[in-house]
Amino acid sequence: MKKVALVALNSSFSHTNLALRYIREKLKVQNIKDLEIVFIEKTINESWLSLLDALIKEEADVYTFSCYIWNRELVETLSLNTKKILPQTKIVWGGPDVSAQADILLAENPQVDAIICGEGDSVSVDLILSYLFPEMTKYQPNSYDPESRLYPDTEEITWKFPYTDNELQTLNERILYYEGSRGCAYKCTYCLSGSTYRTRFKDIDEVLAELKHIMSFNPRQLKFIDRTFNSDPDRAYLIWQFLIEQTKELETRTNFHFEIGAELLTDKQLDLLATAPTGLFQFEIGAQTTNPEVLKLIKRPFKADKYKKVVSQLRSFENIHIHLDLIAGLPGESLESQIKSANFLLDLEPNMLQLGFLKVLPATPIKYECDHRGVIYQQFPPYEVLQSDGISAQELMYLRKVEQVLNTYYNSGQYYYLINFLIAMLEKPFSIFLELTNYIDKQYGRRKISQTERYQLLANFVKKEFKQQVNSNNLKLLTSELSQFGKQFLDKPDLFETVAIDLLKVDYFKQGMKSFPNWFNNFQNSKDKELKQRQKAIQKSLKEANHRQRMRFEIFSFS
Repeated sequence: MKKVALVALNSSFSHTNLALRYIREKLKVQNIKDLEIVFIEKTINESWLSLLDALIKEEADVYTFSCYIWNRELVETLSLNTKKILPQTKIVWGGPDVSAQADILLAENPQVDAIICGEGDSVSVDLILSYLFPEMTKYQPNSYDPESRLYPDTEEITWKFPYTDNELQTLNERILYYEGSRGCAYKCTYCLSGSTYRTRFKDIDEVLAELKHIMSFNPRQLKFIDRTFNSDPDRAYLIWQFLIEQTKELETRTNFHFEIGAELLTDKQLDLLATAPTGLFQFEIGAQTTNPEVLKLIKRPFKADKYKKVVSQLRSFENIHIHLDLIAGLPGESLESQIKSANFLLDLEPNMLQLGFLKVLPATPIKYECDHRGVIYQQFPPYEVLQSDGISAQELMYLRKVEQVLNTYYNSGQYYYLINFLIAMLEKPFSIFLELTNYIDKQYGRRKISQTERYQLLANFVKKEFKQQVNSNNLKLLTSELSQFGKQFLDKPDLFETVAIDLLKVDYFKQGMKSFPNWFNNFQNSKDKELKQRQKAIQKSLKEANHRQRMRFEIFSFS
């Protein structure tokens, strides 16, 4: 009996690996009785020794690793030590982070027997079987060079349905991934998908049948990994229409995530999307930047007016989670330009605004541009930019702090009412997060802040920092002026504070918090006799109605 181990090292427990499941299913259809396929799916958060233990106890003849920027260094460590312990075993790598620099990595890693270049669904199977059963393998012509240890992909690729029914049952609380197309219609210079020459689509009937099968298991979330899902508008419409109909018919809970191009959405699609059940769809709509010169440099199409119109319309439906993206550190972009882009996107009130940082991936066109411009970036995964020709190293470090603040206080949704109130106060809403970052840095430094402390932090920020600036109409960072909404609080700082703290109280209660912290102007401490009389009257009426639940009374400045 021969054994192959397919090894996935995901970035978190909620994720699942699609690539190795394709290989597993293609190996299965070979119907080889003397072949045992072991699927090992772990996370990078586990200790490397426990991972090594899981690998070597299998004593597999071939170990195939799926390599990405988040796990490549760990894969190197595990491969090296597995080979030392099991010297007769074969080590195979594949995946986007090794394909582009296979010759270099092979020279640096003699423990690796072969690297699959490109997609590799079929050629991985050929290579594995050639190691295990050389007499049974039908080689694809000129596909493998044993001297270089490179194994390139083939032109015609078909990908099989990756999940077993048992997996669909056991993984339904995790994120499942699905692929309806490969390649991308765009040529963004920072992206590996931009180097493909065409987009290939899986048969639409097959896609719909597979989606229906997945939905019958009612998973929590399915993410399409298609690079621009709606590059074919008619196809996208059919799939969205199908998912809406199936969800209404089956009453499933599944959320579907898509990466889309805003400029490609048609009026017909928008009319359809308006009818989608709330929570069914999640759209990631990456602007990356709004700077025309930078957009031209990275070869990314972007029409600001169209983008704004479409995103605003999608937000008005109130049924689709909208996730907008920015990339910091793009060549030619300054800090001021970066913040201008952030203000543009935040004005659209997305459910999530992701501030990411440029990763200068090997073999992407942007790498050569960055090298030409003297951009400094990590020479190892994840290849993240450290200093660009437009943003200094210190400014990028500052933006990383801003990213953490943005994720904690905006993207989490835990402080929704207060944060959106503060955002509405300003013409340049991103200044909130710049100000808050400065305040946290000054008051707390690098230490971890507990959830309870974060409410106190926000209350202090409102009372001591923001209130003073509202009163003087002088926000220090980037001179963000008050909006029309914000101007009504000029010379009314106490009213501003009252409303802001009351909104923070709403956020506090929505998170299930029960204590009365110091910043909390709660009803129990009120000395207002009229309010106390009203409380007694309400309690009396509830008692007469035999209402036995415990009640809590709070005062709010709004209704």
